[in-house]
Amino acid sequence: MEHRSLLSRTFCSSPATWTSRKHLIAAAAISPSTPQIAEDFARIHVAHKDDKAPCPILNSRCAADVKRQDLWFLQAQAGERLGDAPLAIHSFEQGLALGGVHISETTSLIRLDVAAKQTGKAANSPAASSPNCRPTPSFARNSRKLGYLAATG
Repeated sequence: MEHRSLLSRTFCSSPATWTSRKHLIAAAAISPSTPQIAEDFARIHVAHKDDKAPCPILNSRCAADVKRQDLWFLQAQAGERLGDAPLAIHSFEQGLALGGVHISETTSLIRLDVAAKQTGKAANSPAASSPNCRPTPSFARNSRKLGYLAATG
């Protein structure tokens, strides 16, 4: 795990990421290719907004380890930039279903759902049905008052 985070931080945060990619290719030539090396390549491509190349890698990694929320969100980010709404929506849904509060990912999912005319699906997303996202009673009461004032005003 530490190996992955160290490589990802080094390769993706570096201004010379493609140079780092050359070093990763050299390291891969020395040792047998592992799923971790493939994942590092995918992260490098996504960091450079080359989203088409890592999609098959991310798809296989997500299928192999369905509990990796970071990979689901990375695949969703790549799908969103590619304009592949079904891939992005599916990946966001899978990642959000694993739990936690992820405001930007939830917002992206709702925006994609609305853009795809799936408004019913957006209302039923895992984040929208989370107990943490339900309005408080005072918020609901004030919303009704504001709605009443807007209708009569």
